Amino acid sequence: MGVLRGMSLVQARAICSGARVELPHVPERDASMLRACAVWCQRFSPITLLEPSVGMPVVLIDITGCDRIHPSEPALEQQIRRAMHARGFTARTACAANAAAAVALATARRTPNAVRTLEECPVRSLRIDRTIIERMHEVNIRRIGHLLRCTRTSLASRFGAQTLLRLDQAFGRARQHIEPVRPRPLPAAERIFDGPVSALDALQISTQELVGAVCVQLHALERGAREIELAADCADAPRWTRRLVFGAPSANVRHMAGMLAPSLEGMKAGLGVERLRLAVLRMGRLMQQEAISEWVDTLCARLGRDAVLRCGLVEDHRPRRASRWLPVLRHGFDSRATSQALRARVVQAWRPSLLLPRAESAAVVLGSGGSVRWRGDSHVVHTWHGPERIAPPWTATAALAPDEGGDFWRAQCTDGRWLWLRRTRDGWSVLGVWS
Repeated sequence: MGVLRGMSLVQARAICSGARVELPHVPERDASMLRACAVWCQRFSPITLLEPSVGMPVVLIDITGCDRIHPSEPALEQQIRRAMHARGFTARTACAANAAAAVALATARRTPNAVRTLEECPVRSLRIDRTIIERMHEVNIRRIGHLLRCTRTSLASRFGAQTLLRLDQAFGRARQHIEPVRPRPLPAAERIFDGPVSALDALQISTQELVGAVCVQLHALERGAREIELAADCADAPRWTRRLVFGAPSANVRHMAGMLAPSLEGMKAGLGVERLRLAVLRMGRLMQQEAISEWVDTLCARLGRDAVLRCGLVEDHRPRRASRWLPVLRHGFDSRATSQALRARVVQAWRPSLLLPRAESAAVVLGSGGSVRWRGDSHVVHTWHGPERIAPPWTATAALAPDEGGDFWRAQCTDGRWLWLRRTRDGWSVLGVWS
């Protein structure tokens, strides 16, 4: 909308005269997000770094030795840009022999592959002070190639030692030490006994204390456990492990301890347990539906992981096949999150909010001033939308069910009702309505 960095808030409000939302800037939250983004980028390379720069946030990915994994550097850049765009970020990427050169190329690229060499980059891509850049513009030095034509003595006397340092870093003549980002370890706790312990009460008390220690770490991170593992090293028996998956992130001590209690009763520890270790394998943000998640976890623990189901959306262009019964622990019980994830990768189609149990016959008159006679009432149609031909997938060997094939229409009636109609050789029928 024309709002630029450095513009006053009054001027920005005048430009955005319509509806707007103003949020306070929290630098700590930006730093946390940038660190999480750098950790997430470790799927492309095990070494990622954060560049301490003013202005544009920079994440460095060291791809040295990753030639066998990635086909080419341009393909890797495109993959990173697509992945960042899917997460809601706009990224500029560049590959170079060192970090400073990559940052300069990426900063100068308004569009991918717009600048190919360092000499073509503007001097602002070196990330030096704005006052020095203005002094350079006064003598018509606008690109890095213009700086290379000057002597080092004149550059140091006119623009300071910082300009020389940035140039040397960009061309590999000076080293730039940056500390790699290390992912934070997941919460864990352990208890080592003086000797083998076989009493069930002692093991349950120790497990509850471990759960309490882990939950303290989770609350400090403002996270909840999605998957935990309890391991026991036995004196004369193989190592015993028990893994639990929660339907929603949880940091409730009583809930976790209650889920682990039945497993301890069936443990085959031999002479006794010498060490107990409880570790969190996956975490997530704490949700407000903690009571529902605990109830779902209890049902799954008693009935089985695949016994508790919920109705969820799946990718299918056929209206009656677009929902399935899905296991709760694998797909979660929050239907809104599932629908949002599905909406992000599936092209939206107009589908009724209410599908009738079975098709109901109707008499339809198409065209301007048409009507639909259904359930004994006549509805005048204001607008027709269609037809939409729904056919079986090319991989299907059998034909569609009677309620799935044909030409589908959306009819907007004058009373505000929308009807979902289907036309086949047998005539018209109503399959659903919009609430």
